[in-house]
Amino acid sequence: MTQDQEFILEAIKRLDDPQLQKTYLDKLLKDFSQPEHPQSNRSILPSASTNTYDLTKILGRKKSKTTVTIPELQSEIKTLKSELQILKQAQQKDSAILQHLLSKIESQFDTESDIEDQTIESHALPHTLTNIEHIPDDFLNVLTQISSKKYLIRITFVFSEDFKLDTIALFDTGADLNCIKESVVPKRFLQNTSEKLSAANNSKLHSAGKTQASVFNNGISLKTFFVVTKDINHTIILGTRFIDMITPYQACHNCITSKINNTKLVFSFLEKSKTRNLNLWETIPST
Repeated sequence: MTQDQEFILEAIKRLDDPQLQKTYLDKLLKDFSQPEHPQSNRSILPSASTNTYDLTKILGRKKSKTTVTIPELQSEIKTLKSELQILKQAQQKDSAILQHLLSKIESQFDTESDIEDQTIESHALPHTLTNIEHIPDDFLNVLTQISSKKYLIRITFVFSEDFKLDTIALFDTGADLNCIKESVVPKRFLQNTSEKLSAANNSKLHSAGKTQASVFNNGISLKTFFVVTKDINHTIILGTRFIDMITPYQACHNCITSKINNTKLVFSFLEKSKTRNLNLWETIPST
């Protein structure tokens, strides 16, 4: 095949019209079937070509190997299985590490709990004690932390400049809210509230609203809110919201004292504190 023939064939392949391509290819094949003439310097047209040419060779050049064999598919499947196995092993390894960390954290909490249980058990009390002096000090300290303190104190309660009340209040460290009996609150000082009350046994208490008032002591006015209710036995209950205002405080044998802005506050007890002797102590078995 001459250089001119190759050029003509390349030009035919660039044609956009398939019918025109077929026409010129047929002419080129006819030229290939004719004997070759020795004019080398004359340009050869598609209709005058005498060289023979096999078209299947040209088509064979454009064909690419696209058939996938079964061994190739098996090899690909084997590779994918291997990659999946590696990912599964990595996931199992990460899961084992996380499980180990969780177990370590849980064991630390269990160890601390066991140490606390052993400390209590090492000072375990007999089921019946007749002498309080034999009770270990650290056991008394635990009881102090979980018990609330209540004192009846004298206060001056101020609603406004023209309405003050000298009364007895229950100083209760176990009460979350300040409460006041509904019967002593004038309606003009009553406000609406969404706060709910409940007793120590979780029974619901009636709430009539709230009021803002002050506890006056030695020139200091401690203003706070009180929930108004009829379901209390004491006129006023001073809970943690009031107690936090005078903390730190000290409970003496006849009063509670505190200091605010270098001013000493004294809340006298209704009665002096009394010492009670407990004749019987029982321990609660640990679970």
